[in-house]
Amino acid sequence: MVSDQIAERHRLGLDRFDEIWDGEYHMNAAPHPRHSYLLRFLERYLDPLAEAVGLVALGEFNIGTPLDYRIPDAGYVRALPRETFVGTAELVIEMLSPGDATFDKLPFYAAHQVREVLVVNPATRTSRWLQLDTAGERYVDVHSSALLHVSADDISAHLPWEHLEP
Repeated sequence: MVSDQIAERHRLGLDRFDEIWDGEYHMNAAPHPRHSYLLRFLERYLDPLAEAVGLVALGEFNIGTPLDYRIPDAGYVRALPRETFVGTAELVIEMLSPGDATFDKLPFYAAHQVREVLVVNPATRTSRWLQLDTAGERYVDVHSSALLHVSADDISAHLPWEHLEP
């Protein structure tokens, strides 16, 4: 039954955001259009900063292996990957949606040595920069990105929150 549902999702192209967590299949719907709008705006702001320090911008991509991977909303790497499943990233962006598992992904990202995570919360109109601690085990809140030299406050001030009004 479940494999039929997964096969049908694949056939219809609905599995684009699905992930596998330690062999367990997670079905994820596409994000709300407001989520995508903010993400595109954010990427246009961050891409020149990333390019200036030699990072390559990616949209959604797979971090991990075929049987254990996560898909951030966007990210930046040192070089354009040749493989489908990427081992790490310098920075990933997670745009929060109601009820999503973004914070559950943090230990996975830490295990894959992702240096920074930018979490944007449209509900509170805030941003958080998280940086991998010196032991490489967990994330700590930081005021600004060591990679892109931009603060969470700068991100929050730059985003067009007014377009989220009903």
